[in-house]
Amino acid sequence: MKRRILKSTLLVCIALFMCHYLCAQITSNESLEHKTDSVQITKTSNFDRSSDISCSSGNQYAVIINGGENSTLNYIWYWNNCAKIYSTLINKYHFEKSKIYVIISDGTDPAPDMNPGKNQALISSPLDLDGDGVDDTQYAATKSNIAHVFDTLSTLITNEDNVFIFTTDHGLPGAVYLWDDVIMTDVEFAAEIDKINTAKSINIVMAQCHSGSFIPLLSGSNRVITTSCKANESSLPTSPYEESIFLSLIIQQQKIQHFLHLVL
Repeated sequence: MKRRILKSTLLVCIALFMCHYLCAQITSNESLEHKTDSVQITKTSNFDRSSDISCSSGNQYAVIINGGENSTLNYIWYWNNCAKIYSTLINKYHFEKSKIYVIISDGTDPAPDMNPGKNQALISSPLDLDGDGVDDTQYAATKSNIAHVFDTLSTLITNEDNVFIFTTDHGLPGAVYLWDDVIMTDVEFAAEIDKINTAKSINIVMAQCHSGSFIPLLSGSNRVITTSCKANESSLPTSPYEESIFLSLIIQQQKIQHFLHLVL
């Protein structure tokens, strides 16, 4: 009996240490090559920890959005962010491809829509996000397409299902850019998320600048919201501008976060 008690106590201590380590690592700015903004993880005390996707009996859905803004400002790291998230959901968490909705810049239009940097000519965003030879991008980043995706999900999702939502692109306080310089406000985005509120859990990760400004309207008892920065801050890429610093931390710490049911 004493051994069991000691073993249980040790496991609790390890868990607490891991939690402390994660918080210290994910909010530390000094160790980053570029100074970036503190990650915010918001969840209510009512959130059901059993909704972690590894132990759920329901379906797992995902929505990946890169607005792009326009071809000049649609930097390659936004596409890289989406590709990394998509590959992680497929390869690590075994999401079904048919349940991942990908909304990126001009969608399937073959016209150049992405800035690869280094003074290179604009290129068309690859439609294959995980390198398996199958196109994954389905929709252009327009308000009507986002509404269509969430309308579709609202007819599919039950109270046993989990939804993961990822956004990246340029942002403003209370707004995120979509394709062709269109702005979607936090009010509009929250209205789309509310369509799927029957889900068991909704996990939202936002990598755009000023993403923390979305927290007040997106918060709910069945939601976890992680943003790359506060409402008045910017979110920066890694050098040489290949992906988001914030997203790199999310992916690197994923095993710990998954164990503690913080994000996915």
